[in-house]
Amino acid sequence: MNIFMLILGVLIINITHLISAIGGLRQSLITKYSRRKFFAAYGLTSTAALLLIISGFYQRDFTPIYQPPIWGTNFNKATMLLAFFMLSSQFFNGHIKRWVKAPAITSIVIWSFGHLCANGDLHSIIMFGGFLLYALTALYFKHQKPTPNTTYHYKYDIYAFTIGFIIYSAVGMAHPYFTGVSVF
Repeated sequence: MNIFMLILGVLIINITHLISAIGGLRQSLITKYSRRKFFAAYGLTSTAALLLIISGFYQRDFTPIYQPPIWGTNFNKATMLLAFFMLSSQFFNGHIKRWVKAPAITSIVIWSFGHLCANGDLHSIIMFGGFLLYALTALYFKHQKPTPNTTYHYKYDIYAFTIGFIIYSAVGMAHPYFTGVSVF
């Protein structure tokens, strides 16, 4: 049962978030139902899906599918700093945002791929692989949209890196408490 909860949660959250990536679909739903109703449904659906993912992932039986490469864990640790830098870059108009265009989604690609290099069990493949497929699809749709005409500054890249490093450190210290795996 727990694997079905995980699969259902990953599907629901990915479909819900793809609606946001497909700009025309999102806007038509907002127009049809109102902004408040759209975001209320979006938030409730995402929360329910996240609870399904958490429940399904943490109730798992370890079922190995492949042996991760020997360098996978260290690669994952290193790439997480990049992932958190990308995530924080989404909120600043630094040059990374201009070059990458969708840094938050790119952070999901990095996070998912890194974790697939470090974990070879069935539940990890479903969860991280599902998020990787979502992120690659969302990147495709994001790159179809025009880049906004705005001013970009390097100082915002420095802000994003600093915040990304703080988040990386905090998540690294908390990681054993919510996953049982120490990363530092």
